[in-house]
Amino acid sequence: MNETIEKYIDILKKQGVKVNAPNFNLLLWKAETNNFLQRIFGQNTAKITQISNIIYQSTVADSGYVYSDNLDECKEQAKALIKSYIAELQTFGLPNNDKTTNKIATQTDDSPTSSSPQSIDIQIILDIVQYELTGRQYKDIQEIVNNNAAQKDKIVQLADKLKTFSADVSANILASIFTQIGDF
Repeated sequence: MNETIEKYIDILKKQGVKVNAPNFNLLLWKAETNNFLQRIFGQNTAKITQISNIIYQSTVADSGYVYSDNLDECKEQAKALIKSYIAELQTFGLPNNDKTTNKIATQTDDSPTSSSPQSIDIQIILDIVQYELTGRQYKDIQEIVNNNAAQKDKIVQLADKLKTFSADVSANILASIFTQIGDF
């Protein structure tokens, strides 16, 4: 097991120990743990939702005295989740958060010696195209992309199809892509 995974496992173990502290604060613990999970498993990991869904509930009498709560259940749930995250790291290692199959590499300038290429999440582009087109237009584009024609033929077909849309459509798509990409 590599050093990074061991470090992450140690962090998660410490979060598991904090659950048993006498002054345990569930809200603070969830915030800290979610920050660590984001760092370890990526920003969009379902683990953040799992931790966030640990909900403390209590029943309070009119006098203000808490006579029933589920803190013990919350702690057990937290420990079980942490234990599963540790087991996942030990068994499978770190997840591949760089989904290169869903990214497009772009060169940052025309120089062949430029720094490493940027990656653009293709889903951002697809979302923008879908937002800017009508349902029928989007379906027409999908049909061209998914047909069995040669790549060059698809490019010509797509260009011809885009020309049939209003001039604003192509400009809006490009403007939206550029603003989502940021500096390039």
